[in-house]
Amino acid sequence: MALTRRAVADVLLPGAGLLALALFAILYVFDRDLYASLIDLWAARPQATPFFDIDTPLAWIRGARQGQDIYRDLIAGAHGWKMQYSPLLTLWPLPSVAPESAAAYGIIVDVLFIGSLALLPRARVALDTLPMLAALFSPLCMFALERGNLDLLIFSMAAVGLLCLGHRLTVRLVGYAAILAAGLTKFYPFVLLILVVRDRAAVFLALSTAFVLILIAFFVGYHEELGLIQANMPFPVPFIDTFGSKQVATGLVLITHPLRAGVAPYDQIDAGIWVVTMLVLCGATLVFGWRLARSAALRHALVRLSEREALFLSGGAALACGCFFAGTSVGYRAVHLLFALPGLLALARVTDDPRFARRCRVVVTAILLVMWALPVQRAIDDTFGPYWIIGVGLDSHSPAALIAGAGFWLVREAAWWWLMTFLFAVVVRTILASRAVQETLQWLSGQQPAQAGTS
Repeated sequence: MALTRRAVADVLLPGAGLLALALFAILYVFDRDLYASLIDLWAARPQATPFFDIDTPLAWIRGARQGQDIYRDLIAGAHGWKMQYSPLLTLWPLPSVAPESAAAYGIIVDVLFIGSLALLPRARVALDTLPMLAALFSPLCMFALERGNLDLLIFSMAAVGLLCLGHRLTVRLVGYAAILAAGLTKFYPFVLLILVVRDRAAVFLALSTAFVLILIAFFVGYHEELGLIQANMPFPVPFIDTFGSKQVATGLVLITHPLRAGVAPYDQIDAGIWVVTMLVLCGATLVFGWRLARSAALRHALVRLSEREALFLSGGAALACGCFFAGTSVGYRAVHLLFALPGLLALARVTDDPRFARRCRVVVTAILLVMWALPVQRAIDDTFGPYWIIGVGLDSHSPAALIAGAGFWLVREAAWWWLMTFLFAVVVRTILASRAVQETLQWLSGQQPAQAGTS
């Protein structure tokens, strides 16, 4: 019976995901109107065909093979986007990059993502599978799956990498290779390399040197292309399905700008609002995150996690912090919060501190709030009208929409900052407690590092 329960627990998430994928595929074939209605119900904005997002990287690869300048010119099939991913993407040995192959690649990406969910730590109690299922079927995950977005492939590669990091050195090297491959595809997974601090100091030094040399070679070899890619990044709009540390500051500037009509000078006031907001939010995250990282409650709870729970929590925290603080990300990149969820749920179970347990549950609630925010935003728009329209800006003729829409936006952003403060603390605690840091501190203090195995 125990074995049966364990088997069910292992396949619950991927099984539910594959079942949903199959049902939606059947609906698309036999009843496209119902398919579009259901996708729209999740606020996923269905396109004319599924796997819309996979078209763009395929078009870039196709254009590069045909000798087109994908960094400066608009390529047919790329939906108006110039190259924004790693230049190494164009070297992928795909057998076909024709437009009609997008569906096959989209299905592959979706299946790999859903299959990799089996690698996540198992819930300690059956009740904790409910938040995991709620996150999996959230609008942001459904959005990524319906679009066949490449971030799902990054998730799969990161999952393999994190799983490998919990084994002996030879297997860990495979994990670091998977993380490097993910980073050389979409850049932001490089933040996972911070987990090398968990290794012995000598291994940390050797691997860090190798990583730095690889990255230097990459940037030297592709510095011109990387500069063009940076220029091709779109200007982020804070009021739609995006997240990042600049959202609140930029949003407050956009909201208050029309309210200051006739007040000069615009530039200094806007810059002041932006800088002060960023300093307050980042400063608060740094202070409270550091205090939490040094707290006995977090320290004691983390050591009670299994190795896989701790690894996936640290990896998910690092990915989320990297995406949040480095820039603005489209909402479906929040799928990486799935890495952290099992560890957060486990922290609430293993801690002896009731206040800390409640804090962990609030963080889990914040994750579900940000992952389910799109339908709420749509309901507010349907009720009061949109307060923000792309290409137009704030609708000054709808004060009720502005109050309701911007009010919920501020709640969503507060949830993101609360969540990121906690995950930042997890990253800091992971570094402080890491083997490389502890051995280095012992060496600096003249103590003999504790003897351990060579794995």
